[in-house]
Amino acid sequence: MPEQSFPFIFIHLNQSCDFISLFNSLVKLGGIPVAFLSAEPVRTENEFIRSVPVVPFSGNNFQEALGNLLFHSEKNTGLESFFVICSDDAVISDSELNEQLASARKNPQAFYLLEILTTQESVEDNGIVRMIRWIRRKLEGPKASLWIIPPQAITSANPYSEDKKFSLFPWLLKCERQGIPIFLTQVNRKNDGAVAVNSLRRINLLFYTLNTFLRYSGSSVLSFLVDNTVFFLGIQIGFGNLLALVTGRVASLLVNYFLLKSVVFKPKNGTKRSFAKYVGLVIFSGSIVWSLITIGEKIIPIHPIFLKLAAELGMFFFNYYVSKTFIFN
Repeated sequence: MPEQSFPFIFIHLNQSCDFISLFNSLVKLGGIPVAFLSAEPVRTENEFIRSVPVVPFSGNNFQEALGNLLFHSEKNTGLESFFVICSDDAVISDSELNEQLASARKNPQAFYLLEILTTQESVEDNGIVRMIRWIRRKLEGPKASLWIIPPQAITSANPYSEDKKFSLFPWLLKCERQGIPIFLTQVNRKNDGAVAVNSLRRINLLFYTLNTFLRYSGSSVLSFLVDNTVFFLGIQIGFGNLLALVTGRVASLLVNYFLLKSVVFKPKNGTKRSFAKYVGLVIFSGSIVWSLITIGEKIIPIHPIFLKLAAELGMFFFNYYVSKTFIFN
């Protein structure tokens, strides 16, 4: 018999995986299913699994759906014990589940995350490709397949934020600030199942919380260099301010859009739709910058490049907000 029952949410991501075994293992260990959060129809003849409410989600509303489930499940269950979220995006063994639950039972005030490290590397991957993959994983933070959540993490650090969206790292940062210890267990499948347990500290969580903004900033710096180099060269060869500005914008637009789509936001919506929106944002922000350059030249007799830099700095945060909220959401 299990030592203690606990509510859990099962996130169903991969129809091809054997999610039934993982689900049954959770139940045998004391899990009480609250809901399936599923991106696909749950195809199974298992009547017990079919009796669990299925909450569908798409890429655009996953955070909202998970936040809703956590918030309302806390009210429904009363969270007499820890709460578990488990996803089928990685193979978790019974022994690994047992170890994580045993740790949670010994220290029920702590937050536990389990990440299974797998590799998608092939023999054709060169060192640069592997380095880029490693850097991306370090920037994006751990992708936990199992979360064991202490009651106070929901009752006192409510993940259901004012904008009605749930995001893991800002929530963990709020938990850490309230004194909730957070442990990350990483199982390395490519190294004979080597296990590492680390405490996630505030500096780590702050970095992961800001990683989208940091990636956006890096993308902006690169496109900024392209934009202003082309603008400066255009002025030097006799282009007017408007022509030089447009030429630089076109060059940086292509560079920045590729980076925003593939590295920063990685949107789920169609490429044509997001590209059209992004072009509209570039035209709008470019018009603002050009207007400021034109007005500024009449007031301050300096090279237009300095006026452009000042205007671009003022538009940076506006462009980030619009890109994240309305274009690459």
